[in-house]
Amino acid sequence: MKELELSSIRIARFCVALRREYDAASIVKEFLPIRLAQEGEGGRFERIGQRFHSDGKPFVAASRSGGTPYAPEILGVGHSIAIGEDRYIIKQLQKQFNLHMVQTRDEMLTFLTQDRGLGLEFTAAFVPLKYYQNLHDPRNPSLNVFYVGRKPHLRIREQTVRVFWSNKYNPFESFFFVTKSSMEWRLKKDPDSGHAVRISVELEKKSGKVIVSAQTIAFLNILHAERGFAFTLKEEPLE
Repeated sequence: MKELELSSIRIARFCVALRREYDAASIVKEFLPIRLAQEGEGGRFERIGQRFHSDGKPFVAASRSGGTPYAPEILGVGHSIAIGEDRYIIKQLQKQFNLHMVQTRDEMLTFLTQDRGLGLEFTAAFVPLKYYQNLHDPRNPSLNVFYVGRKPHLRIREQTVRVFWSNKYNPFESFFFVTKSSMEWRLKKDPDSGHAVRISVELEKKSGKVIVSAQTIAFLNILHAERGFAFTLKEEPLE
């Protein structure tokens, strides 16, 4: 079998499309300060992404692939990296935030604005989707969702924060509230491109398959867990 000849131009197109898709889907930059780490720095870094085999057709010049040419853009890979980051973030919040049981939204609001959250600046809220209707209820304007463009934001009395709903890819049952300076995203950028996502496309000579790797190397550095809040709400979701 003739060895594949990979096209650097098509690989570059794949990388551009993947990184563009990741940039559009990633929530990290929306609420976390990003602090760059050195390439050789140790710590609790996670590799978040995908590694898979391809038959190579997207990476071979159309004149050499034979038959119908394949587009080099593989949809979904960049988005899947962003989903992996979301899951990782929620897992860390579940581990490190103290969980409080509250009966109503009003009790949660009091906790956030008059009790331990007094004086803190909120930057993000992660909310179980089953409470979507509750937080669109105009009868409670002090803890209510509104939209800036297509992006949902949560009003916490005088403050407004970006809200992120649970979903089928990242299910969770508790509310999480993040505050300014409570955490940061430590990131090792790709040294060649300077982008968050590292990509490699290499031919495995033994199998003739192409190995594709796309990942971020980062970790959520929680600086002050006591400035973050997690709640289990006993109030029934509205239908």
